Amino acid sequence: MDLSTLRASARSKADEQATGFIDNTELDRFINQGYRYVYGYLVQQYQDFFIVKGTTGNGGLISVLGGQNEYSLPTNMYKLVRVERRNLNDSNENNWRKLPRLNLGNDQINDFYPIREGRDQGFGFYIAGDKIYLRPLPSGPFDIRLWFIPRTNTLTLATDVPVLPEEYHELVAEFAAIQMLRKSGEGIYRESIEQFQLEMKSMVDTSIHRNFEPEQMIVSDDSDFDRWVY
Repeated sequence: MDLSTLRASARSKADEQATGFIDNTELDRFINQGYRYVYGYLVQQYQDFFIVKGTTGNGGLISVLGGQNEYSLPTNMYKLVRVERRNLNDSNENNWRKLPRLNLGNDQINDFYPIREGRDQGFGFYIAGDKIYLRPLPSGPFDIRLWFIPRTNTLTLATDVPVLPEEYHELVAEFAAIQMLRKSGEGIYRESIEQFQLEMKSMVDTSIHRNFEPEQMIVSDDSDFDRWVY
């Protein structure tokens, strides 16, 4: 549904098609509030569905400079999922390596973090505010790539569409309708919000096609055994 259709659906649900009590400006606020609410709930359930790969365009591909360890996160980042490192000018997708996340409160985040086998230095990162920091201090250039979940886009034009699976668009309209009922003082507001929450939970619980089946339990021991090599 685009914003125009969401408005019409919300007004129909709240029986507010013609009174003029709530204009489109206020209704759009309710719709975007519902959009963010549903989006946040779904991100918790189906994180992988919303993850984007960092690029130069979205701010998630960063060229690290020697002697600089502080870099800005993408302005539209909602949740960070993964950070990777690759040598500068390397175009091989297989050469990205995951960076470990430091515990800012517990880890020793000095220039010697972390010491690995052979005393080779590796890199870790931590987040503070809207910045990502690297340890140890880089001595030369390389690239880092972020995988993250972006914030929702704000619906402003009549043709704007929520970045949600189509089956959840009616829930956004329903949330907006509930806010309209709340403002008008309708006594069914509380019942409606409870019904909304039940509907959203039911839709999530029955959308099993978005989740992997649980893995089978694997039993292993420490004994040596032969493997066939094909």
